[in-house]
Amino acid sequence: MRIRAMSAATLHTRAAGPATVLTLDGKVRAQDLPGLKSTVERAAAMPGGCLIVLDCSALRSIDSTAIGFLISSFKAVCAGGRDFAIANLGPEALEALRVTGLSAILPIHDTLDAALGAGRS
Repeated sequence: MRIRAMSAATLHTRAAGPATVLTLDGKVRAQDLPGLKSTVERAAAMPGGCLIVLDCSALRSIDSTAIGFLISSFKAVCAGGRDFAIANLGPEALEALRVTGLSAILPIHDTLDAALGAGRS
């Protein structure tokens, strides 16, 4: 029997015009949280654009750890005076956020383009 180890979640940062896009890749595990949170906090503290988008197109699964990370990211970015958006959540993640009531609080968009466009309005 082979046991496949889960790879650590990572955040890839890139500029998209006046916005910063953080692409979340992998499965968010508790041991990944300090590094992920540090990346979000650094992005929120950077001078420049007013919007940070968390692109979840490569997020492999959603659980309480990942949901906690979405909430802490939202709080960190807003505390830094910037706008925050989440893009490209899969159906499982959207349902989890709907059931918890967080979909009414977190700014969620179907696509990265929609999230970036919302930041311009």
